Amino acid sequence: MNALLEVRSLTVLRGEDPHITSLDALPSLLRAGDLLVLNDAATFPGSISFMHEGQQLEVRLFEKIPGGFRAVLFGAGDFHTRTEDRPAPPRLAVGARLQLAPRLQAMISDVDQTSPRLITLNFALTDELLWRAVYAIGKPIQYAHQPKQLPLWSVQNVFSERPWAAETPSAAHHLTFERLSALEKHGVQLATLTHATGLSSTGDEVLDAALPWPERYSIPAETWRRVQKAERVVAVGTSVMRALEAMGVLPDPLPEGDGALSGIATGSIGPETKLQVVDALLTGIHVPGESHYRLLGSLLDEQTLRAATDLSHREGLRGHEFGDVALFERTGH
Repeated sequence: MNALLEVRSLTVLRGEDPHITSLDALPSLLRAGDLLVLNDAATFPGSISFMHEGQQLEVRLFEKIPGGFRAVLFGAGDFHTRTEDRPAPPRLAVGARLQLAPRLQAMISDVDQTSPRLITLNFALTDELLWRAVYAIGKPIQYAHQPKQLPLWSVQNVFSERPWAAETPSAAHHLTFERLSALEKHGVQLATLTHATGLSSTGDEVLDAALPWPERYSIPAETWRRVQKAERVVAVGTSVMRALEAMGVLPDPLPEGDGALSGIATGSIGPETKLQVVDALLTGIHVPGESHYRLLGSLLDEQTLRAATDLSHREGLRGHEFGDVALFERTGH
């Protein structure tokens, strides 16, 4: 796993040509007083393979709900096959029971009208016992560009807390304690929120076209106060950006009993979006056609974004989770 730390940073500054530097140079690219906001969601093992009526299927859990999960069904195969090449699963109806493990049975309580692959599973277990079962039999959700099965520990960030993430908030995966300490010594402030990152691909064109789906978030009241006072807010990952911008458009957000500001990030972010909160974004390498690439259009004009994309291709920067990262700053910041 040491190879995951051998990462470069593609830095894009308005008015300057994009250039590549070491991620260890990040403190010098930020300013004293900047607020760096991190997603502290831990990644749960949401991939479960099982047999149903003689067929091997896979279910990918992506959103915890009372008594169960929302999930996407896949046909035969595993992560070694590209998601778009996986066969579709059989059409299953509401009321169907899936034996996910000898002592773990789920019932389909809803089949989405958009696609029969998008389902809701309910379990006759308390949430505590359900989480124990998922951690006992599940594996991290991953894709074909990673040839070996990843252990659960390897898909966590060093500051991860609650199991809200179906897939790793990977923009921060290379931010070790040493790198975070270097940022603080430079005067960069750190804060956290929790955002439930979902799936990045489903193998279904209709479902993929709607990504990212609505995702819940929880922002500590202290984090939000610091966001409002900060000279510049730097989001680490698109999930953080979605949460902060969703909160930023609310007229008068009120904390819940635990002092957190919670909600659902439902809107998409793109070139037409007038950002309310985020001044800069640290994120992975994205390509045209991805929803995350469209999000970058809220920070940069198309010409600058294209120049950055072309440079990343020429230099062989790695995409996907755990790849190289980029720092994007918007006009005037």
